[in-house]
Amino acid sequence: MKKILLVFVGVINMVFAEKTSAQTFTIPADTLNATYHSDQLTMYSNITNISANPIKIKWRVLSNNFPPGWTSNKDALGICDNVLCRQNDNQMFTNGSGTSFITADIPVGNTEDQGLFYIVLLDINAAESGTYYMTIRLEDAANGYQRDVTFIVNKWTTGVSSNTAKGDKNITLYPNPARSTVNLTFNPGAGIKTIALYNLIGKNVASYRVNGNTGKMLLDISGIPAGIYYVRMQNAEGEVIATRRFTRQ
Repeated sequence: MKKILLVFVGVINMVFAEKTSAQTFTIPADTLNATYHSDQLTMYSNITNISANPIKIKWRVLSNNFPPGWTSNKDALGICDNVLCRQNDNQMFTNGSGTSFITADIPVGNTEDQGLFYIVLLDINAAESGTYYMTIRLEDAANGYQRDVTFIVNKWTTGVSSNTAKGDKNITLYPNPARSTVNLTFNPGAGIKTIALYNLIGKNVASYRVNGNTGKMLLDISGIPAGIYYVRMQNAEGEVIATRRFTRQ
């Protein structure tokens, strides 16, 4: 009898866990990529409620490497939901432990206005150029279902040549820390042909060849042990163009 009760309780717990983790909303994509051209950039990741009831979304900045010129001026960057646009403060951009905010109700089968979620960059013409990212966690405040959305922003120097494009600024690696894969974005004109991973003692643990001209690579790191690694990006002559560090969890 005791064994039967234990099995019954286990089944109930499994059903409950499945219910609380059920998908309740969708977003257009996990990663959004855009280039800043003039005096404003708006990137939308509007939320659609696909559940049977209205939901509220709790969100916070999970990680970012936006440069100070984008974040220190609170008028330059806003994160907006269906309540209001929130400008930068020191707590909002504390990676992983920043302030959480909650949207108003998003009704079932909502319109875009009811599920608004986007970031906006204003007048960063004089700020640092490069490719940078911000990852925001969206969570159903009632049942805990989560999605992370990453906004990748490219801001190139006007009239940049292929030589100056080889600078170290135009490269982004995320997420960091990472578990199974790492995303790498770079200026396609940087001339990067190979990518190699090295551990702390300088041993090469993985190498990748850059194919195509998209400026994007997805690195499979599932086969390397947990630890700290360096990513070295090299051109066709074997010269190191840039180096990035990340942690494998």
